[in-house]
Amino acid sequence: MLKKKHVGKMVSNIKRGMPSEFFVVDIIPKMTSRQREALELAIRHGYYNRPRKCDLYDLADIMGVKYPTFQAHFTKAEHKLIPHLANWKDDKKKKGYTKKDVKK
Repeated sequence: MLKKKHVGKMVSNIKRGMPSEFFVVDIIPKMTSRQREALELAIRHGYYNRPRKCDLYDLADIMGVKYPTFQAHFTKAEHKLIPHLANWKDDKKKKGYTKKDVKK
């Protein structure tokens, strides 16, 4: 349970237009539990490090699934998450991108 002073602080932040915990949830796209697990494994095991500490085959083994299954979960998760992080949907409309440009 939040104490009154914390609630008041959050409300005042919202009134001033400052970000708060309430808005963070809205930027995370809906993913299946397997998609979220695939991303979490990739982060935890160094897939995004340079040089990479593992590859998708390693992550599939860790998750206990075949490579094509892991790749499907992982790719769908990235395709859902990355546009939200980069505000891609808004940017392509503002800059006049077309579907043809996005496919390149």
